[in-house]
Amino acid sequence: CLARRTSAGLGAEGLRAYARRRTKHRTALARLHFANYHGAMAEIINLKRARKSKARAEKEQRATENRAKALTPKSLRNLEKKRRKKILKDLEGNKRNDS
Repeated sequence: CLARRTSAGLGAEGLRAYARRRTKHRTALARLHFANYHGAMAEIINLKRARKSKARAEKEQRATENRAKALTPKSLRNLEKKRRKKILKDLEGNKRNDS
């Protein structure tokens, strides 16, 4: 593309002017393209900080679950465990054998 322009007789100055016009056109198109997003660009974040905050949130979630388990009376925990076992046993018994 540029080689054809130099061989067509534009010379060095003409080539620079062509490149400037081409660049201006591209930047104008880019501005129009990004203007459609109303300035909504990705937020720059610190990855180390993001990982740490995610780990903190997960740790807090586990702590909340553990507190709920610890504050539940043993009789209710055993009852829940028996209900889960019964449900799994019923599901296992209702499976079809398509042999």
